[in-house]
Amino acid sequence: MKKVLATLLAVLLCVCVIGGVASADGDHPDDGAYYNSLEALNQATAGPKCSSGWTWSESWQRTEIVNKDGYRKYTRQCTKKSPILGIPFTNDHEVWVKEAPSVHTHDLEKHEAVAATCTTGGNVEYWYCSGCQKYFSDSEGKNELKDVTIVALGHNLTHHNAVAATCTTGGNVEYWQCERDGCGKLFSDSEGKNELEKVTLDMLGHNLTHHNAVAATCTTG
Repeated sequence: MKKVLATLLAVLLCVCVIGGVASADGDHPDDGAYYNSLEALNQATAGPKCSSGWTWSESWQRTEIVNKDGYRKYTRQCTKKSPILGIPFTNDHEVWVKEAPSVHTHDLEKHEAVAATCTTGGNVEYWYCSGCQKYFSDSEGKNELKDVTIVALGHNLTHHNAVAATCTTGGNVEYWQCERDGCGKLFSDSEGKNELEKVTLDMLGHNLTHHNAVAATCTTG
């Protein structure tokens, strides 16, 4: 029975000591406070902020917790060892800080202009930042572009009627030709879908029949 009482007294003593030491730091005056910048927080909390005998940790630690108003949680500790048990105790303190938005520096890569053709698109000259995935018309990243592409031009077709070949002159089938520089393709339809390799018709040449000579008489030629 005496051993049980001694054990209970020891446990009670530890609880009292631990509880007393752990709470000796009290409420930190800045607990739960809001600051509009990290600089303002550091200025407001410069110097010792713990009760006598407690050690103030070196700096506020940034956490990954952000509240609904956009304030980020920072934590800092007061620590002390129990004078009886030598056990370290830590009291955590927290504040909320409105962080300034990070400043992005563009890493711009130039892209040369590519001319659109009848069938393929192109693009204007532009600079692209892979960091923010934005396009700019200048090397300093001042003038943002929403779109840098140029759509395909499509064929500029002119219709040509069929011309029949003759014995001495060639002809052609009916066709459409694209008049854009660099294209000049030939098609059998007005939509430029069916390309033709050739539209010309060779001249036919004469189809000759031989006739023997017939002498003229008094009454016939």
